[in-house]
Amino acid sequence: MSWRGVTQAVTVETLERVLAAFNRHDLDAIMAFFAEDAVLEVPRGSDPWGNRFVGKAAVREGLAGRFTGIPDVRYSEDRHWVCGDRGVSEWLLTGTTTAGERIAVRGCDLWEFRDGLIARKDPYWKIVGSYEGALTKPTTRAGCSRWSGPPRRGRPASRNGWRSPGAA
Repeated sequence: MSWRGVTQAVTVETLERVLAAFNRHDLDAIMAFFAEDAVLEVPRGSDPWGNRFVGKAAVREGLAGRFTGIPDVRYSEDRHWVCGDRGVSEWLLTGTTTAGERIAVRGCDLWEFRDGLIARKDPYWKIVGSYEGALTKPTTRAGCSRWSGPPRRGRPASRNGWRSPGAA
């Protein structure tokens, strides 16, 4: 944030204040953290990046849509990191849509900062539910592969992390 011409570095505390403003649904407070040419890319949309809002007025409109579509939206169980001009926030989003659907999803924000302000907010949400072909549970049937998790000392895995059931 800028105060009397002095640019302050973005910190974890800054991201905590941004999240608090989101939980109050305080668009004026939220927008005070954003640069005039900020970009917001939301998870849903017809393009690979979801929907993109460019410029402070458009970002405000996009965020207002979130509060309208999920009137009781709340972010909790949050953790934040900042390193230079980048940051990450992890959170649990909960709320109820205007259609009455209850939402509880883990997600994260990828942040980019410039001159102490948010230049880009790029959120990602987990997709809750199952779909055809999804890897939902490890398979343990004979002859099938299973997810072994990340390699651990003394337990090499293949390049992609998959191991045959007989591998130790």
